[in-house]
Amino acid sequence: MPRRKEGANRGTRKLNTSPSSVEDKDMLKLHLVNPPVKKIDLHFPLGLEVTARNMKGVTIKDALDAIYKQFKKKADDELDKPYLAGFEWDKEECWTRLIVHQTKQGPPQQPSKKSKKKKAEEA
Repeated sequence: MPRRKEGANRGTRKLNTSPSSVEDKDMLKLHLVNPPVKKIDLHFPLGLEVTARNMKGVTIKDALDAIYKQFKKKADDELDKPYLAGFEWDKEECWTRLIVHQTKQGPPQQPSKKSKKKKAEEA
């Protein structure tokens, strides 16, 4: 039975953002589930289903590409929950189907180095 990839949950990202903008390119090469499967259905809570395919095994990039293709024309304010929170395998469903979790808010913004310097100067 496939296990959920923990690497897929590192960092929250927008559904309508291209996977090419991910900083950790090595993470994109990891298989979404282990053992690798050629096709995975990604089921969204409101009933939308997206399929990611790869003959060598579906990778995280393949899943993000499929999601991006579905949501790229949507503006942020059109999406109820615009951030991808992760994937979950539903034991009661088919083992090639994952539930996609979404959130309303993204990761907390880290202050830039400039603002840290200004705070240090003010103190």
